[in-house]
Amino acid sequence: MNKKPSIHPDDIMYDTKQYTNTHSLDYFYQEFSNDPTIECIYAGAIAGPNNISLRTIPDDILRNYILKIINPEMKILFDDIFEGIFFVELVHKIHNSIAGTDINPAQIYYISCTINGKEIYNKYCNAYKITRPINIYCCNPWERHVYSGTIKDRNNIIKNKEKLLVCFNRMFKIHRYGLIALLLEKNLVEKSYYSFFFNDYADAVIRFEDAYSHSRAAFSKDTADRMYNSMKANIEKFPLKLNIENRYNKNYVDEKDIELFDNSYFSLVTETGFIPYNEVTLIKDNTIFFSEKIYKPILVRHPFILVSAAHSLKYLRKLGYRTFSPFINEQYDDIEDHEARLLAIVDEVERLSKFTNTQWIDWQHSIKEIVDHNHMIIRTRKINEYAI
Repeated sequence: MNKKPSIHPDDIMYDTKQYTNTHSLDYFYQEFSNDPTIECIYAGAIAGPNNISLRTIPDDILRNYILKIINPEMKILFDDIFEGIFFVELVHKIHNSIAGTDINPAQIYYISCTINGKEIYNKYCNAYKITRPINIYCCNPWERHVYSGTIKDRNNIIKNKEKLLVCFNRMFKIHRYGLIALLLEKNLVEKSYYSFFFNDYADAVIRFEDAYSHSRAAFSKDTADRMYNSMKANIEKFPLKLNIENRYNKNYVDEKDIELFDNSYFSLVTETGFIPYNEVTLIKDNTIFFSEKIYKPILVRHPFILVSAAHSLKYLRKLGYRTFSPFINEQYDDIEDHEARLLAIVDEVERLSKFTNTQWIDWQHSIKEIVDHNHMIIRTRKINEYAI
């Protein structure tokens, strides 16, 4: 029997050197620039060459590695600057790895894209009675990343449009599967620009069948059955693709995207996180993580419905943006139960789909001030304001 090779601490260093976003740290935290006492450990979602990521490293291996490299003058910086959905799990791993050692938590830094990370970490420390916390830094890098792309400014075009909405989906997530299934049930996908795809038709069949078990874990049986039956009835429509031929990850806006935005009334933004993922700890709070997905419509003055964790719109407003109530019913954002929140979003999309051409023209005039304001916020954000 083949024995699985053990993980050596040097593997972590290899991954670190390969993937750490040191150039991004320079943008958001000048204090870390060219600091010779800092050792970075990549804490993001991409596995390294030995299929290692911080989430998969055993605590004792991580502990031994830190003990091997640390000295009283050194800072250990865990770099998760472009991710946020596993915030609580990774903080928990870091604390487990330094527990029972002489490692000073004040020497440990964790940088995350979790907008509400400091609030959640305070709750974590209270729950686990931690009196010596590590240093938590939160920032908003995707806002800058999207704005630094090729499209900087454009006018909002008020007209009757070909499609109801645009919705980009590259990676399979259970809430994205559930959303498109419920929209297909109401014949709303055919009225939209929608991407939801796999490598080929056969793969789609396999993934849809597999998705049922995941949906049963995430939703009630009745809702999961509705989703499955809807997808099965529409399986021949997949894959649905939009402007992906030359891009692995659509994390910027190009001219072909502009055509989709200009010819649809609003964006249905399916963020990375929707269902709380904090099963390994006592903390069940939603982590709020804004990726490029929300900033693309903001950049191009496109209104949006945000399919994300509960209270995401509240945190977006804390960043200076305005949202679209009463022109969009945004009560969905306050619904803690993720199934009820998803159903409320579908109901609102269906309500908007019944607008007449005249109503749509009036609606676009009503929200123009909001999209102009949001566009100005993303254009004028100063470099020192991306840190939260």
